Amino acid sequence: FFFVLRPRGHFCPDAKMPKSELHTAGCHHAASVIGRKKQIYVVPCQPTQQKVSHTIQSSSKDDNVDTKRYVDGKQGNQPTAQPMKIALYSHSLPPSIDGVCRRMTSLASELVKAGHEVLLFSLEKELSGLDFGDKEPPKNVTLESAFPNSFQFKRVALPSVTNMCRIWNALQEFRPDCMHITVDGLAMTFATVGLALGIPVAGSIHTDVDKIMRSLGIAEWAIRVGWALESFDSRLMDACATTSASYRDELRGRFSTNIDHVVLTTVNTEVFHPACIDATERLEIRTRLTFGNPSAFVALYVGRLSKEKSIDVLVELLGLPDMETVYLVIMGDGPMAPELAALHSAQRRVYCRPGFLNHAELAKLYAAADVHVSSSVFETLGNTVLEAHSTECPVVVPYAQGFKDTVTHGSDGYLFEAGNARSMSQYLKALQHSPQLRKDIGKAGRAKVTGERTPAAVANDYVQWYKRAMQRRKAREGQRGKVPTVMFVSFLLTFVCMAIIRVYDWAIGVQQKLVGFISRMKKMMFSTGAEPFALWHAASLGWEVSGVNMSAA
Repeated sequence: FFFVLRPRGHFCPDAKMPKSELHTAGCHHAASVIGRKKQIYVVPCQPTQQKVSHTIQSSSKDDNVDTKRYVDGKQGNQPTAQPMKIALYSHSLPPSIDGVCRRMTSLASELVKAGHEVLLFSLEKELSGLDFGDKEPPKNVTLESAFPNSFQFKRVALPSVTNMCRIWNALQEFRPDCMHITVDGLAMTFATVGLALGIPVAGSIHTDVDKIMRSLGIAEWAIRVGWALESFDSRLMDACATTSASYRDELRGRFSTNIDHVVLTTVNTEVFHPACIDATERLEIRTRLTFGNPSAFVALYVGRLSKEKSIDVLVELLGLPDMETVYLVIMGDGPMAPELAALHSAQRRVYCRPGFLNHAELAKLYAAADVHVSSSVFETLGNTVLEAHSTECPVVVPYAQGFKDTVTHGSDGYLFEAGNARSMSQYLKALQHSPQLRKDIGKAGRAKVTGERTPAAVANDYVQWYKRAMQRRKAREGQRGKVPTVMFVSFLLTFVCMAIIRVYDWAIGVQQKLVGFISRMKKMMFSTGAEPFALWHAASLGWEVSGVNMSAA
């Protein structure tokens, strides 16, 4: 990236060069402008194929020129009119299935249906499961991703020069009015490129990385570094949002992360509908889930099977008094899948066949279950609660961030003490013995999601947020020297983070290989009867063999 400082002059909006130099060179470049008034940064790129109009805008008081800007013959820099051009990045889109995927899939579909022009960035080579109605599907730009050594059960996008170039080129060609990204390892890259190209950037935080890192046993200093990066990202972008008021408050307490909006989340109420199955199919599903005992009480968990979800609390629940007729159905996939699948049996009253289901199949499970349960304190909102609400399935979840924003205790569900299986059992017992209570709570949940969270309303909420981000970008550009300074720092930090992440992941990989090699050597030595070496190895580690301290020996 080569930036040239131009101290003075009027600027052609496409060439972003003084008109005299542009005409002398006899060329028309599509370049990118940063800064205003008398300073400009120029990024050379490919020449355009069509002639452009050169009416110029100047914000200097002493420059007597037209205040309108035209690009390719079209008036620009005016209040944004519908439809908008929106670039959308999500680290999770179909065929992946999780809360972020559902939220961003619905948003992309609704934006296209509403007539907006959308450019998608994703980690998928081919997208499936997106419904754009009679509209043409948007272009998808695939970014490089990997399963890092430090987080092998989740594919993530790591910052790289390749990804930066792909992002730059796609945005340079598309020229969106605004860019919306889900905040992850590429957030700083997107925000920096957005600054360089003069594109407003709005980011939404969907994942509580703090709790993931703590569940993996990451050092406290590394967690604090993660806080600092989140805080920096939120200030680098023009707008930053999250999914619930409780998680917003949590983020603001971490180095004062700048959260200016809480976005709405929708659910497809036509797919997740209580009438998605008839009585016969409901009986068949319940018979399968309860190993032939359809009259039992079915508690359904849906989500990722990982440590931070605290699924062990749900398993503990089955051993409590008055829970003898409760069957736990666990649906999803993740690193704990083999461990939980081993519990699958009628004797344990656990049904677990790991794997993700599509929305239609999932809706049938909600409609067939008696209650939806979760013990996770990790959620930033709780999409499964909205899905359960939509199918009139009562919910029992912990009083924790995210859930306490989506559940009204005693009205459309119950909130129990986090981590306390006995507290949870009290509400399950009440629902188990009162079919009318289950029906009333289910209908209240359905009324909530159909009244407040329709897809069109949620998409409109995002669009209004995008417009505020565009206004903030104009205000930031009006502060002399601020954007170039921030851009320089962000570019520097982006490349520093690239190097640190690569080195750290390489070090973790080397450590894992060494541990695996040592483990295999130990097994081989002990299994082949290499007693002298084995005893020496035990002595070097201070082990005790048959009650004798081998180090002393």
